[in-house]
Amino acid sequence: MSDGAIGRLRATVVGAAITFAVLSPLVGLAFGLEMYGDGSIFAYSVAARDAWAFHWHNISGRIFSYLAFYVPADIVVAATGSAMAGIYAYGALLFSAPAISLLAVRALDPSPHRTVFAFACGSTAAILPFCFGFPTEMAMAHALFWPTLALALDARGGMPRSVGLYALFQSLVLTHEGGVALAACIALASLVARPRRGIGAYAAAMVVWAVVKLTLPPDAHIAGVLGAAAYKFVDPANLTDPAFLLAAAVLGAFAALYAVTGRTNLAALLAASGAAVYWLIFDRALLAEMRYSLRTILLLATPLFGAFAALFAADLPRIRTLPFGAHFIRLRDWLSRRDCVAFTAAFCLVMLVHSVEIAKFVAGWNSYKTAVRMLATGTFADSQLGDARFVSAARIDPATYRLAWNSTTPYLSVLLAPDFNPARLVVDPAAGYFWLSCETATRNARADNPLPPAARELVRALSCLAR
Repeated sequence: MSDGAIGRLRATVVGAAITFAVLSPLVGLAFGLEMYGDGSIFAYSVAARDAWAFHWHNISGRIFSYLAFYVPADIVVAATGSAMAGIYAYGALLFSAPAISLLAVRALDPSPHRTVFAFACGSTAAILPFCFGFPTEMAMAHALFWPTLALALDARGGMPRSVGLYALFQSLVLTHEGGVALAACIALASLVARPRRGIGAYAAAMVVWAVVKLTLPPDAHIAGVLGAAAYKFVDPANLTDPAFLLAAAVLGAFAALYAVTGRTNLAALLAASGAAVYWLIFDRALLAEMRYSLRTILLLATPLFGAFAALFAADLPRIRTLPFGAHFIRLRDWLSRRDCVAFTAAFCLVMLVHSVEIAKFVAGWNSYKTAVRMLATGTFADSQLGDARFVSAARIDPATYRLAWNSTTPYLSVLLAPDFNPARLVVDPAAGYFWLSCETATRNARADNPLPPAARELVRALSCLAR
């Protein structure tokens, strides 16, 4: 690879990651994506000032996410008396995680050419957009993975670095269960730097993780649900989503065309044209609900990017001392001789797919919000749902309904209503899981918080019917 080609690849990757990191909070907040999917109950819990009791006491292994997102948002609600201010604060923190991560990696990266930072940018731009818009703690785990890896690969000694590395490991493992696996990968990667510090910090963090999990177990009602969700998280079938397959097909077409023609620009143009034809004529898919399931990509691809970052950032003498070190060096040399221009084109094609799929998602979400708001403020009612104040989400057009997340639709109808005061609670007949127990919803309905009592009474009525 020539220095110029490497520089252009790096500039493209870094530029794409920075663009995504900057646009995430702007787009997310502008379109209310903090309320998409599970975000509806999360945002509602912030507005109701009851996030811990509503859900987070059941997932104590993710307590760092609670402290990072929900405690600051609750402080904003308490200080301002505004439920909407708290929801905006929650959304701003959620969508700013990639930007904060990249700033931290840039500051901590010990490699001479900021190699870890470059791979962090590649991971951020290439895989995070598959989950963009869904409030998954795995996105926070991804954000913490990279500064933790950067500090773990720092061969310099000193107590501040050791304490800082432990703090990052502890935060990572208490972000999401997938963070435990990501942290284990970092501990292995630290073998190329100061292995005792990395493995020791990971072990200490896991002791605290185990204590938290044993001390704060989930309620009996939620325990089985968490087990099913864990299986879905690692299910390889998640990778059969049309948007992911489209990205893979575009890359495969580009590789085949490049092999035949030997011309990067022509191959990229033809691959992009094929994607455009698909979108304009054949596309009927929408990457919406599967943004939750595609967390699997974060679990699988983040360590892969991290392994290459460690491989290229480490000193050759240190790599030679590792098991299979000679093979690692040969792999590094082989990758260094590949066509950097082709890599740049391939990366741009992936960005094209992400851009179009996110635009489709945001447009669909906007239409779905409008449909839910109309039902929540309208006069239709479906008393067969158990209450004359309920209206069925099944009234929404099927094409728009694809953006539904049935278990959180009632909370979304409250959030979208003027002044959080819906005339009807929108209930999805397909819902099989109900977040709040009757006891919890009743206690919150009687509490003093910014949400109108009538709205909380609607939520209480639904919760007591279901649980």
